[in-house]
Amino acid sequence: MIATILHSSKSFNAVDYNERKVAKGTAELLEIKNFKYLQTMGFLTPTDLKRYLMDYSSRNDRIQNAQFHVAISCKGQEYTKEQLLEIAHKYLKEMGYGAEEQPVLVYAHHDTNNNHIHIVTSRIAPDGHKIDHNNERIRSMEAINRIMGVNRKKETKDIVNKAFAYSFSSLGQFKAVIESSGYECFENEKEMNIKKDGKVMESVPLPMIHSHITPEKKSETAKRKRQLKAILAKYRQMATDKEELKLLMKKKFGVDLIFVGSKDTPYGYHVVDHKGKTVYKGSEIMPIKELLNFSQKTQDKSYVEEYITNQLKDSPRLSLYDINKLLWRRFSLAITQKGQVQRGIKKIHLYDIKKDLLATLRMNGKIAWIQTFSPKTETERSMLCRVFHIDEKNIKIEQNADNSIKQQESARHLHDIIDHTETDKVFENLHEGGFFIVRNDEHFHAIDMRNNTIVDFSEFGIDSSKLLNRNHNQQSAGHISEGKQPKFHINDRQIQKTTKQLLESDSNGNINREWEVGTHDNWDDLDNQLKR
Repeated sequence: MIATILHSSKSFNAVDYNERKVAKGTAELLEIKNFKYLQTMGFLTPTDLKRYLMDYSSRNDRIQNAQFHVAISCKGQEYTKEQLLEIAHKYLKEMGYGAEEQPVLVYAHHDTNNNHIHIVTSRIAPDGHKIDHNNERIRSMEAINRIMGVNRKKETKDIVNKAFAYSFSSLGQFKAVIESSGYECFENEKEMNIKKDGKVMESVPLPMIHSHITPEKKSETAKRKRQLKAILAKYRQMATDKEELKLLMKKKFGVDLIFVGSKDTPYGYHVVDHKGKTVYKGSEIMPIKELLNFSQKTQDKSYVEEYITNQLKDSPRLSLYDINKLLWRRFSLAITQKGQVQRGIKKIHLYDIKKDLLATLRMNGKIAWIQTFSPKTETERSMLCRVFHIDEKNIKIEQNADNSIKQQESARHLHDIIDHTETDKVFENLHEGGFFIVRNDEHFHAIDMRNNTIVDFSEFGIDSSKLLNRNHNQQSAGHISEGKQPKFHINDRQIQKTTKQLLESDSNGNINREWEVGTHDNWDDLDNQLKR
């Protein structure tokens, strides 16, 4: 469990960030407490919530940045949003924000692989005093540990005992094993101190460490070193920097790279092979200058294409958007929908990539986009695949997907359009609202292109009489029909046009501007910082 204290502000812009997620259907307001008269209103805007928090905080005019914004994240789906809410209540109490009249907003986010919540409140207590912020990051870690029942000192002792089971030939290599578990180490003349959450958790006498040092048996390690060198040579070409290389080695091979020296200019490194419980001196596998020589051959078409090919071999589902993120970070390059490789902000056209590579990347993007509709049944998957001309084997059924919030929002929008539109205008207005209607005999579904969800008319009690009364064949450009499969009537030309627009926007439009900026002030990228 991780609690991350985020940026403060005087305008409570964390409300805007979370409410944007709610509007996109990737978050929900899980709890609102002590907003008094606002809670009696049927509809609240972000401006309403921000104004209330600022008015509340004005009881202490000495505090400029009164926003307290924290994210609490678990690993995967280890905890439900309800359990995370209980943890949030305990956390706020531990951190001094548990007063009965303290205004609190809690949002549950479901747009990453890790369940997490965001808490927004004021640093001002109900009686007007500022809530203690001294050493709050350390206190935050300690609070989460207490809530989760984590005994950090016992955990540290276990880490030390496990480290003694590794083969290491120097004090530095022992430190590398400890640091690979997320701890800091520093030694004095007598002992090595092991630090976590800003505190020393364990001190190990140096003679004890020296007694476990064993000389390296070159005959036994030579083969493994050759393997590691080959792996590093391959993945160094795929990584954009040393941090990404570290993540790749850890994720794919259970190997940690521990660098020695400053963060930006390390002078050496150790290789911690957890599978073989052995630590190697990095220079004996690959010199650090060679390891960190992340090439910049932007003018070489064959080099860039080979880089893309290697990425696809390793991750076959990468889209044009995914590749562009990698290319931009590494080479300041981006590929357009037409396959033009452009350099820098000025978008200087260098060359065109191979058509087969471009087709693969574009198809992967289309598949990824269609998957965001999260089909829960064979019927929904079949409908999406036949409407968007995708082989069903490429789309997974997500039986456990929770689309209820997005579906309810789409259903309300459908009700509003159908109930307030004349019969002869209903299809036109639905299309303008981002909906495409799919008909199977007398049964209707709506594909909401803007909300990426599917709505079954019968499930949400949506009146289809206006659609049945309308001469559907005049409205449709065609239909899809195969053998005994259900006959889905669609406006095929309109679907293709809108799909093309959306995919081009996702691959080379607004989204790209997010990673071109690449700053921590980009609120839309905030959740990516919380991923493990």
